[in-house]
Amino acid sequence: MIKKQQEEINKFKAIINKDSHNSNKPLSSDSPFKKRTKSMRKKNGKKPGGQKGHKGRSFKKVSNPDKIEKVSLPEKCDCGKA
Repeated sequence: MIKKQQEEINKFKAIINKDSHNSNKPLSSDSPFKKRTKSMRKKNGKKPGGQKGHKGRSFKKVSNPDKIEKVSLPEKCDCGKA
């Protein structure tokens, strides 16, 4: 009888300990009181970003641009609606 009760206790503990990380439950079902671990994106231990010394490429916002290009949209789309 004690063995059967212990099995039931273990079964219920397993159910209680499940969350979105170790089952197919949605993230919204996780307890708000449980401490969350680090981001799921960072799994390989690498820091984000490029290599040291690499200049990189991006467009900077300037107050006086060299060229302004106006793009107009058609009045109706392919489906016929405005």
